[in-house]
Formats: sequence, C-alpha cells, structure tokens
Amino acid sequence: MPLCRVPPARVSEYERSAEWAALSPVFEADWQRRPRNTNVLYADGHWVVVRFAVLARYFGYVQGYLYLLLPLQHVLASRELTLHALLTLVGATHCYSPIGLELGFYKHRKAVVSDVLLRAIRRYPHARARLLHLSTSDAFCDNVCLRLLFIMFGQSFEFDALLIVWDLLLPALCAGDHEPLIDMASELLAHYVRTSERRNDANEDADAIWGVRSKPMGSETAAELVARCISARTHAC
Repeated sequence: MPLCRVPPARVSEYERSAEWAALSPVFEADWQRRPRNTNVLYADGHWVVVRFAVLARYFGYVQGYLYLLLPLQHVLASRELTLHALLTLVGATHCYSPIGLELGFYKHRKAVVSDVLLRAIRRYPHARARLLHLSTSDAFCDNVCLRLLFIMFGQSFEFDALLIVWDLLLPALCAGDHEPLIDMASELLAHYVRTSERRNDANEDADAIWGVRSKPMGSETAAELVARCISARTHAC
C-alpha cells in the first residue's frame, strides 16, 4: 500500500496558517463529542487530521471526519495507514458531507435519500405512513446524509457495535459500491421509526427520531441490522 507522506516543514507551516486556525476548533469540537471507548489518542488523531488537511486541500477538515478517522485508527493502529485510508474513505463519502452541495451533489443526495426511504417502506410497509410523514420534515435529506450516510453511522452505535457495521460497509464503499451503506441507512431509519413515539408535527417527529439516534445502540442490534441488510440483498439477487 503506497503511503502518503508530508514533509515535517510543510506540516509546521500549515499549523501556523490562518486556514488551520479556522479549521482547528472544528476538529477540537468533534474530539470532545467522540465515542469514549476507543484506543485512539488525541496526538494520533491530530497528527492524521493535520496531514489530511494538507493533502486534501479541497476539503481541509470538515465536521464529522473524526467519526471516519476513529474506527480506522482503532483497527489499523498506525498513523500512516490511517491517513491513507482516510483519504480513500472521504473520497467515497464526501458527496453526503456538509460540503456535498457545494461540490454539486444536490441531485445525487436527493436520489439516494429517496432510495433510503423507499427501501424502508418496501421492507416495512406497516411503517409507511410514519416514514412518509417523517420525509416531509424540514431538512430530512440533510439529516439522513449528515447524521447517517456521511459519518457511516458513527453516532448511531456504540464503538464496538460500529465495527460490526463497518465490516459490512467498508469493503464495498472503498470499491465504489454504496448499496450496503444505503441498505443500512434504510434499516436504521425503519428501526428509529419502530422505537420512537410518533408526533403529529413532522418536525417534532423528526426531533423524536434523531433523539433516538442520540442513544447509541449495542452489538446485538448492530448484528441484527447487518443480518437484515445481508438478507435483503440476498433476496434482491
């Protein structure tokens, strides 16, 4: 695997720049919100993020990248390998990121979120009315993209459970196949609908849904959702 190396002088120069002064607080805020049960040290995360920002000048550091970095560093246990992997992974998920609209992915995002919704309705027809109600809420598309797809469910599962989900998603996504990611989003959306109380107002209903999401799920639920994704894909073939 070819590794990405950045000369130390270039890193030092960038860390003194006005650009990093603007981006650094975003990383710091993400770090404070990170899952606690990882073996990733601040020094490792900072090392990777600064070099990522140097190499990926068209992205810099965007809120949420830390949720992609943490599982990679946790498993790879190497700053250099994590940097290389993060560059690959961000290239796959940036269309769902906060800057995805600026990059021209408006139609793509709308199509993907519609697909997420339709798959959930097709698999769980009894939840159709609630799902359609939810889809009329403000920023429904942005919520699905930012809270689920972009960070690959990094806030939805406890860390050990997230690794189970990533075992399904990562090989496909790095090969350009977003189908497992979309499948998992549809299963997760349907799960949130089944486990939260419906509100009459669509925006209040959305708050209830994303409130459920704020309570990370464990390995048993992760394994169940992964099994459902695999089963759905098997029956679709």
